[in-house]
Amino acid sequence: MRLTHFGPLLVALSIASPAILPAQAPAQPDSQMTIHVTVSSRNGEPVDGLTRDDFTLTDNKHPEPITGFQALTATPTGIVIVLDTVNLPYSEVSFARQQLVQYFSSNPRLPQPITLGVLQDSGLKMQPTFTTDGNALRAALDGYSIGLRELPRSTGLYGAEERLQLSLRAFTGLIAQMPTDGSKRIIWISPGWPLLGGPGIEINTSQRAPIFGSIVAFTTELRRRQIVLDAV
Repeated sequence: MRLTHFGPLLVALSIASPAILPAQAPAQPDSQMTIHVTVSSRNGEPVDGLTRDDFTLTDNKHPEPITGFQALTATPTGIVIVLDTVNLPYSEVSFARQQLVQYFSSNPRLPQPITLGVLQDSGLKMQPTFTTDGNALRAALDGYSIGLRELPRSTGLYGAEERLQLSLRAFTGLIAQMPTDGSKRIIWISPGWPLLGGPGIEINTSQRAPIFGSIVAFTTELRRRQIVLDAV
């Protein structure tokens, strides 16, 4: 993992999107949806000069019109880096931590303000403020004691459900604390959260509904608070 650039071009695409309705409900007029897209080259450099014609939008392989376009080139006002020790295998936690230490050590003066958090079984522990001091962030990371987890990946479906709920609570709380002005970026270092699905596993409607509701709620807040989420 190499963290070298946090400011690629942001593009806001406005599209016509039908509302999500129950199967029995009558059709309603189309609504507008805004999608934020980050565009960077293979080496992580921002791509400038793009227009609406450079983008193609499809829904289930069917082309959809782009009704609006705006390039947002402003540098993020703050970057949040979260080391997810709940969902990362223990050996990868050590590697990710070493890479973060290397990045902070090689950048004593960071190009954008950054704050650091670590997700553990006890919850998300965040640094109180943003800073451009790489040495301070390295010292903060050194201060975290990351031991063996109480919710190991080997605990099966029930352990996976606990890890998912812990991750959702932490992520929802983090978003709620972030200001609504200016663009922000969250870099979540994790392989992803348990999907609670797979061969021989069935999730009923009452179990799916709260998970879906949480996803809708925090994706809405991501758009409202101008937050770009990156999973590393």
